[in-house]
Amino acid sequence: MEIRPRLNVPQARFLALPHKFKAFVAGFGSGKTWVGCSGLGKHSYEFPGVAAGYFAPTFGQIRDIFYPTVEECLFDWGLTCSVRIGNHEVDIYRGRVYMCT
Repeated sequence: MEIRPRLNVPQARFLALPHKFKAFVAGFGSGKTWVGCSGLGKHSYEFPGVAAGYFAPTFGQIRDIFYPTVEECLFDWGLTCSVRIGNHEVDIYRGRVYMCT
């Protein structure tokens, strides 16, 4: 399967940064959630089995924006996910292989 993530130039540059902790600060509709989800996809390949974190100011933003976006974005990375809202976790898989939470 070919991996072809959809990223604009600022998103691709952000993902290429070597820093362990970083923040994508931008305006409404700029793709903050998409680049965050792409970062999780990239992390899954680079560090399989190592848990990752995704943070937002409110749980409502995670529930209403992140959860619907993460599945679509990870598909571009050749990954699938299982969203467990009750546990506030997303398990990421490549086929049947568990990658990370």
